Amino acid sequence: MARSFARPRPSANKKSGSIPVVFKQQPYKNQIWHDLPKPTGASPYHLQLSDVLPASQMAAITKSGGLTIHVVGDTGGIQTPIPQQLVADAMEGDFAPTATDVPSFFYILGDVIYYYGEAANYNPQFYEPYLHYPAPIFAIPGNHDGDLATPAPKGVNSLDAFVNNFCATTPHITPDAGPVDRDAMTQPNVYWTLLTPYSTMIGLYSNVPEGGVIKQDQIDWFVSELTSAPTDKALVVSVHHPTFSGDTAHGGSMSMLNTLDAAFKRAGRYPDIVLSGHVHNYQRYTRQLAGRDIPYIVAGGGGYWNLYKLQTNPDGTPIEVPTVTAEPGVTLENYCVDRHGYLKMRFEPGKITGEYYGVAESTQPNPGQATRLDTFAIDLTQHKVITSKRRP
Repeated sequence: MARSFARPRPSANKKSGSIPVVFKQQPYKNQIWHDLPKPTGASPYHLQLSDVLPASQMAAITKSGGLTIHVVGDTGGIQTPIPQQLVADAMEGDFAPTATDVPSFFYILGDVIYYYGEAANYNPQFYEPYLHYPAPIFAIPGNHDGDLATPAPKGVNSLDAFVNNFCATTPHITPDAGPVDRDAMTQPNVYWTLLTPYSTMIGLYSNVPEGGVIKQDQIDWFVSELTSAPTDKALVVSVHHPTFSGDTAHGGSMSMLNTLDAAFKRAGRYPDIVLSGHVHNYQRYTRQLAGRDIPYIVAGGGGYWNLYKLQTNPDGTPIEVPTVTAEPGVTLENYCVDRHGYLKMRFEPGKITGEYYGVAESTQPNPGQATRLDTFAIDLTQHKVITSKRRP
């Protein structure tokens, strides 16, 4: 039976510098560890893209020689829905009849719902904004998806609503969707792996505490997934809390850096790219590790109203890019802090390409207009970043 994804629209040269990479991890009052819900699928928690898309679309992906996707986090449009809707509309524009390289799905990097993952907010913050988005939407949970108000509502557990809307055992319209005809996604767990013809996408859940916490059972699963991932496909690791960030609100997480690095070393396998949200802006870093270039990308400008600023030079001037950070082997390649936006990525044999689009705010000229602000490419055979282009 065909799944329901959307309601059709009616016709109509390097400089050398140094910035600190902040590791704050300052606890927030309500952000405590919460036990994980039971998986809804069987171990090792894999979902095949072919189990979600129709055979005709899978055949088209194979014929095109690659897979294109949308990626961004921190989408929940609380307080004001305008930034989220502008980004959603811009992403929808990539499906126009004249568009080429059409995305096959949208992957959210956590914080789908603010502030406490409430079931009641799934309609205004998720289903309504993507009413016309014509492709599947996957997600990993963020801290706000798993957080609970204090005191917690009676009978409500951490991630209950996320599981109902993203980890259903069968596709169906949930009560949280309201009048929107989008099926709940069928991810097998809150941490899980999406298998596609051109990529293996491992999604972690870093829980609620600031800086993130991943416990041993998930780490063991993660190491197994790294070890068993095919070597002829791009290997993507996604986790909500970022390892590196030069923002002035959260900063990067030493906990996540140590956790990921230990797993990579234990598995003897390194990812081709690491994606995170949590910080409400865009930052792209290149990390030299184990003889390869690994992009670490923060893409958390998907809709939450408050964008985060980046640290500045001692004299108050903006950081120029690229610039070498204080973290060994890590270079800040590009960033965007003045508008919301989204990533568009493509996976092909031996190559990953990515573009970041900033979407003009309602207070800026041409509101809703998407402008390509960053472009990068990774040669998977050499494990090197071969293209890095920035806006003038």
